[in-house]
Amino acid sequence: MPSSMVHPSATALDVVNHSADHAGEITAVDDLQNNTTHDPQCFTYDSSRA
Repeated sequence: MPSSMVHPSATALDVVNHSADHAGEITAVDDLQNNTTHDPQCFTYDSSRA
């Protein structure tokens, strides 16, 4: 379930996209900084979590 948030500022524009699994846990975040640089981050979760 991809989602986006746009946060304009006086100096730059950041666009943050995130993805989640069916349980709603965040699996990836990509931050487009200054409309030029991507900062991707991926997450995994233990299957033993309660």
